[in-house]
Amino acid sequence: MAHQVDQSTRRLLKLLAGGTVAAIAGGCSTSNPSQPPEAGFEYRAGSGLWPHRTPGKIEVAEFFWYACPFCNAFEPALKDWFARQSSDIVLRKVHPSPNAGWRPYSQLFYSLVAMGRETELSPRVYAAIHQQKRRLEVRQDLLSLIEEFGLEPEAFLRIFDAYQVKAAMDQANEMAKFFKLDGVPALVVNGRWYTSPAMAGSRERTLQVVDFLIEHERRRA
Repeated sequence: MAHQVDQSTRRLLKLLAGGTVAAIAGGCSTSNPSQPPEAGFEYRAGSGLWPHRTPGKIEVAEFFWYACPFCNAFEPALKDWFARQSSDIVLRKVHPSPNAGWRPYSQLFYSLVAMGRETELSPRVYAAIHQQKRRLEVRQDLLSLIEEFGLEPEAFLRIFDAYQVKAAMDQANEMAKFFKLDGVPALVVNGRWYTSPAMAGSRERTLQVVDFLIEHERRRA
């Protein structure tokens, strides 16, 4: 009698077939880079098309959380990957807040976006959290960091509590629900395809899957 094997078990079997248990522990993919990614296993389609903001470009959106150690570890690889892309690729960050613990971090991210300082200051936010072991859930702790960034706390709070920041946070949460986000980091290609290191097996394989999906979108255009 045939038994249905769930996706997590299939992923484990695939890793074991390709190498050793050490590959799993070390985060090294055993997938053959020349082998096309498997639909429904290494990536999946969304429930429809999520509209993106850059018509004529292929948008790659990353779901992340500032306090996530896996997102912090993924950041250098993602930056290096994006630096190699052609001009038809845009990278967008999406910081949802599926629970109260994520909310101050999402609010901080969209405040920095509204100020035009996100690209400059996000690396320092990551460093404060993951290297200095600082927590930013308490407003005074957050404001202490903001002052270290050279920003005026009262001016920052006016943006932090502004409607446009709340609206951006709501949109991030809607996008997360649309793609049934179940962990971070995760990537969406062109509002259509979803993948993540948890699905693909490693950070490196995830970016290979993204490259595959980008080429697929180019052929569709």
